[in-house]
Amino acid sequence: MQRVLLRTLGSILLGFGCVWLLLMGYLAMTPQRRDPYLEILPRVEEDFFEGNVNGAVNILHSDGSPSVQYTQMVRVMSSSVDTLHEYLTAKLNLINRLIEKDEDKTSIQGHLYDVLREGREQLSHMVTGMKKLQESDGFHTWRQKTSRDLGALVQRRLQFLQNPEDCAKAKKIVCTLDKECGFGCQMHHLVYCLATAYETERTLILNSKGWRYASDGWETVFRPLSNTCTDDSGSSRAKWGGTNHRNDTQVIDLPILDIVKPLPRSLPLAVPEDILRDLRLVHGNPAVWWVGQLARYLFRLQPKTRNYISGAARKLNFHGIVVGVHIRRTDKITTKEATRHELDEYMSFVEDYQQMTQFSRPAHLPRVYLATDDPDVVAEARRKYPQYRFLNDLSTSKSASEETRYSEASLLGIIMDTYFLSRTNFLVCTFSSQVCRLAYELMQTHHTDASAQYRSLDDTWYFGGGSHQLREILLAHIPLKDGNGELKLEPGDLVYSAIDNHNGYSNAKSLKTGEIGLFPSYKGIWASKSVKLPTYPNATFVDHAKFSTSNASNVKSEK
Repeated sequence: MQRVLLRTLGSILLGFGCVWLLLMGYLAMTPQRRDPYLEILPRVEEDFFEGNVNGAVNILHSDGSPSVQYTQMVRVMSSSVDTLHEYLTAKLNLINRLIEKDEDKTSIQGHLYDVLREGREQLSHMVTGMKKLQESDGFHTWRQKTSRDLGALVQRRLQFLQNPEDCAKAKKIVCTLDKECGFGCQMHHLVYCLATAYETERTLILNSKGWRYASDGWETVFRPLSNTCTDDSGSSRAKWGGTNHRNDTQVIDLPILDIVKPLPRSLPLAVPEDILRDLRLVHGNPAVWWVGQLARYLFRLQPKTRNYISGAARKLNFHGIVVGVHIRRTDKITTKEATRHELDEYMSFVEDYQQMTQFSRPAHLPRVYLATDDPDVVAEARRKYPQYRFLNDLSTSKSASEETRYSEASLLGIIMDTYFLSRTNFLVCTFSSQVCRLAYELMQTHHTDASAQYRSLDDTWYFGGGSHQLREILLAHIPLKDGNGELKLEPGDLVYSAIDNHNGYSNAKSLKTGEIGLFPSYKGIWASKSVKLPTYPNATFVDHAKFSTSNASNVKSEK
């Protein structure tokens, strides 16, 4: 028992030591600031700080934007604190279970509960402090404006693509909304179609009559994809394949993603090369941001749909700090497409979020927008957690049942759930659900960087049918001993990581060695796939030369 306690306390001290090193590294990156403690950092940390522990790291590019090293360091700090919190909670809970059999457990348990409580309190202070540090680093305004400008640039490009001056002469790509799957899946089908249209510089024409959710089609609830061109006729027509999308064929029919060959180069997780450099500086997962921008263009509501949601917002009193929880049951569980997770598992992350943010917003208690296809979950939540206010429309939960799912009432309900979930401050769900992933993607369009503002109880984020989500290793990892299931990793390694265990470690497969194992989550960042795509110079452009810490990029229209 004593050995277990000592080993765990050693891990705790090691974890806090890692955070201390990262905090010291952050301070060392401020010009004219250094600390002799950095002299003892291992070589890998020296490499990470550009090998310059004896002087300040250059945090600025010549154009005034932050350096990649500076940006990555901030993200590593944030990730390490979050990972440490999960690690401490998991380890101490494990010890608590082990000592339940000990005769002297009362005293030990009391101390362990104190460690849990005080550890969370300390971590919440650290998180709040780091957020304030980030906001005062001179780049906060730059990040906000750059994010808005990049988003505006993408939306203007899509508007330009989708509204040709002469529809009769425009090159087109046709997408049919007939995929036999749920709402989130169909929305991602359209994201793939729009990404392919962007790649090929073809106006996307949507055939949606007879849509299983609304027989009159897409425009029953959403705005049309074009104001000038919705006709799929043309002088020549062919199916997608080979190089016909690059020749003079006027109309190309695009199949569903499951059978498309060859794969479009723009298929997520691809990100346009011309915006990726700046996007990496403002967002922790550029691929999610890019998918979110495509979904944003699609998710434009008809006035009557917007009025419906506005009325619901007033009825629910949806405002202020809200945590979004999405619990999918029914067919996801009965078909064994996903594992069932109990309400308490979701709420544990809600409680963590409350604890970690109460110091920065002491007067607020996060409320919970609860989206579910099981009305019994709502009753359970209100009974077991009376200290929270649950925002939910029971009629929406009932309409999401398997019997009434493909009705207009159900469609409005799932649009409303997606809308509100995407506008929460923090999202708890299962990424095996396409609705949850869609809400998370749209969430990125409402925040400068919401890439870390979620917890998924199963998968990490991915785009179905797209490239594997990869992490780039920034800090070396050497397993403490052979055979413990951990991977040996070096800076620059890429790993395929589909599962975050929420105990400080992620499951991964090394692309270099093919080995499968665990690694500390904070040592890697999400990687992006840069793809050269059209830049639409006749639409809008960002003048990168005018980027600065006080005056971010200007988005201009060409005359």
